Amino acid sequence: IVAPSRSHAEVLSRTYGIENIDVVHNASRHVPRRLNKENYCFGAARWWDEGKNGAVLDEAAALTGYRIITAGATQGPNGQHVELRHVDHRGELNHAEAMALLDDASIFVSPSVYEPFGLAALEAARSGAVLVLSDIPTYRELWHDVAVFADPANPRAFATAIDVLAADRRLRRRLALAAQERSRQFSIANQSRSMLSIYQRVLERQSELTAAE
Repeated sequence: IVAPSRSHAEVLSRTYGIENIDVVHNASRHVPRRLNKENYCFGAARWWDEGKNGAVLDEAAALTGYRIITAGATQGPNGQHVELRHVDHRGELNHAEAMALLDDASIFVSPSVYEPFGLAALEAARSGAVLVLSDIPTYRELWHDVAVFADPANPRAFATAIDVLAADRRLRRRLALAAQERSRQFSIANQSRSMLSIYQRVLERQSELTAAE
């Protein structure tokens, strides 16, 4: 069994009583198309999913003077729905369109209450955006010291974090560079090596079992 973060592995272990879970981080090969940032915050998710916490981000947008652009579905397959009234919601976009908005954004925000890894945050870090993330174990594990964290139940905490960053260009640059450097750990090469190691271990174990029969 493989989990994309140690935090998620611990949840699986507690929930299902599973031991010896391997951790292989997700990866991204995204290369930003430009380095000049514009003055807006970007978030992308399946917002109809309550775990993505779109309602809190929408409330935060009403409390900050910084524009928040979002992309992603607001209607779920089983009737789930979230109404986004304060963010500049662009609806469902293809990957290239979403990445274009992400590359231009100076700040990325994710208010999720639950994430096994958070691939959008990784792509944002690779693009040079500052990360404003919900204070949950997964994000703390992966982005400690290089992101700003906010209480996922508190819209004002997100608004304040965004406003502080919007007013401090040096702080934005420092955190963006630190997150971009951290993002290099989550490479396709590292992910491939980790998975190859697991496959080799499984094959060796299978050979031992076959030889013992």
